[in-house]
Amino acid sequence: MIKKLLFLVGFIVLFCFSRSIVYAEEMHPIWDYNNFLFFERPTGEFGFRFMEESRQSSYDGKDGESRYRFFTEELRIEDNMFILRPRFLKLNFGFGVVFEQGGADYPSKGLLTDYKFRGEFLSGTPYSGSFFTEKQYKEYEHTPSSIYLMDMFRAGAGFRMGEEVMGWPINFNFKYSSRESENMFNEFNSFFKEGWKTFEADTKKEWDIFKLNFSSGITQYEREFVFGGEGYEAQSLNSYSHGSLFGKFLDDNLRTKTRVSLNSQSGINEYLNMKFGQDVNYWILQDKLQTLDAFLKFDVERITRDYSNVNDKEQNESGFFQTEENLMEIRIGFSHQLGTSLSSELEGILSKLSLSNYESLLTGIRGKTDYTKVIPWRGKFSSGYAFEFNDIARSGDGESFIKGESRILSGYSPIALKYENVQIESVEVFDLSGVVHYLEGIDYRVYRAGPKTYIERIVGTSILNGEAVFVDYKNKNPLGDIIESSHTVSLGVSLLDGLMEPYVRFFILNQEANGPIGLTEENIFLNPGASYIIGIRSRNIFEQWWNIERESSIELEENTQELYPFQRLTFKSSLSVPLPFIEGLKVSLSNNRTSIKYNKESGNDYTLLSNAFNVLYETRKMKVASGVSYDASAIGDTDRKVLSLFNGVSYKLRRWTVDLFARQAFEEYVTGARSTENDGLLVKFYISRKF
Repeated sequence: MIKKLLFLVGFIVLFCFSRSIVYAEEMHPIWDYNNFLFFERPTGEFGFRFMEESRQSSYDGKDGESRYRFFTEELRIEDNMFILRPRFLKLNFGFGVVFEQGGADYPSKGLLTDYKFRGEFLSGTPYSGSFFTEKQYKEYEHTPSSIYLMDMFRAGAGFRMGEEVMGWPINFNFKYSSRESENMFNEFNSFFKEGWKTFEADTKKEWDIFKLNFSSGITQYEREFVFGGEGYEAQSLNSYSHGSLFGKFLDDNLRTKTRVSLNSQSGINEYLNMKFGQDVNYWILQDKLQTLDAFLKFDVERITRDYSNVNDKEQNESGFFQTEENLMEIRIGFSHQLGTSLSSELEGILSKLSLSNYESLLTGIRGKTDYTKVIPWRGKFSSGYAFEFNDIARSGDGESFIKGESRILSGYSPIALKYENVQIESVEVFDLSGVVHYLEGIDYRVYRAGPKTYIERIVGTSILNGEAVFVDYKNKNPLGDIIESSHTVSLGVSLLDGLMEPYVRFFILNQEANGPIGLTEENIFLNPGASYIIGIRSRNIFEQWWNIERESSIELEENTQELYPFQRLTFKSSLSVPLPFIEGLKVSLSNNRTSIKYNKESGNDYTLLSNAFNVLYETRKMKVASGVSYDASAIGDTDRKVLSLFNGVSYKLRRWTVDLFARQAFEEYVTGARSTENDGLLVKFYISRKF
């Protein structure tokens, strides 16, 4: 792999030297690469993103300026640097050490070392690129007789080239990256190898009445995973093509937009997604007082999946697979704007959803109007009304099996599944090879909140942070024909430039079955009812007192719909105080709390709480941040509490950058009868130099 990488970098450099570099008025951005460092063994709140670099480049031929943005997540700091002249080659070498004692799943301690080497060439020109290598080694002691070792190497390169072919400006983008890791835990050795190869091209072209944007790309992904003496391999080929064509006719009164999209995947999971959309807008009336616009929107989407690799036994046990999904939607209507105070919209809609064993047809009419007016006491009054009348016809099987729905599990945040009315007991999660079966209650948990179903990594999981997984589940399909109508009214007032903003929203939904006869309420899924929201917001800046910023809000929602009735209470507040006696010193506090209580067993009650106190000191060369935070979440039978204290320092001296970060955290995680308590310490040090 190293030889391939060196060959690729050498070829790119020789190619660039062989071309005459001419600076044009418009230069294209260099290749962006986000560099992450995180524990392969998940560590809950102690897992971290060590450094992220996001580079943005723009070039102006008149003054020759390139701009870069540097961002360090832990300190929430942004620093702008201006480079007045382009350089052919820029290099950066860094070394980091991370020490951890305690963790979110093992009472361990250990040391991680990290070496990084990054480079850029021809920045700010039509032929630019970058490359990186990284070497990580860590050793953790879990018990006196239990050692965990990890030896990982990552490398990658990218090259971007701008050319004009027969009058068409085309940008080509090449990317290659690979990662290899050997892991050892007690008697079990594991090895995984991943590789990505990407080619992308995009173009923009303008004529008198047309403007074209088009991009296309293809990515080859390979994965090899060995654990416990057994090997698993997975490959996929992903491609995409996206395009849009804008048009202006009849003195710009008639405007059109055509959208085309194609996404496909083969190997791991056979998948094809095609989209086509057409928008047409025509200005019927346009003057200084008002505008009247007619619009037409047409969208078609088709998804096909191939399950030929699924054996008959699995298909018989699981049920009917969704191999096709077709969506067609037409909207036609008018929009009216009177000055800056009154806006209205009226539209008719026809929408048809066709699955392999299910179909839904919706016809309806929708409208809304909004009114705003400036009032005394530096205030503004706003109101709105919206309505819908729909006729929905649904037919087919009462159950479908969704196989291979891709989701990315990051941190310990819940991810919603695509369809509603999921049968919780049917949810299964696999790795991308489709062979490694993750276990509920050990690797992940699944729960329902209202109509949506969520999956989430839990402490001690073998699912890597940020890993893409496949989810299989059964979904109940609502059947029968229904007629529904809904009305929404909203009112709000803002006084004293936002110092006080009370508001209220009322919503009511009426539904009734219209056939066929014989279906039960469980099959029809009628959900009539009402809900109201009442709240107040307040925000202001005390300019006479060092620009202190304050913001707070409280909101109450009562929902009485039949299927998922609930009460929700949300409270948020924040305060930011720049201290005048020390320039660059700022103190901030924040508090957020959300609680939902369901009146039926169809949903899991949950409470989310987050409190933080931070102190930030920033100068041109140095940033210092300290703080304490408390986070708690209670969802169903799962309770998680984390109290953490952190300190961070970042210092820059000419071409050197030094980062130091320390965090002490106390965590309690309870899932059913399983309880975990930890006291962890995390210290990381990183130093880098630019050449």
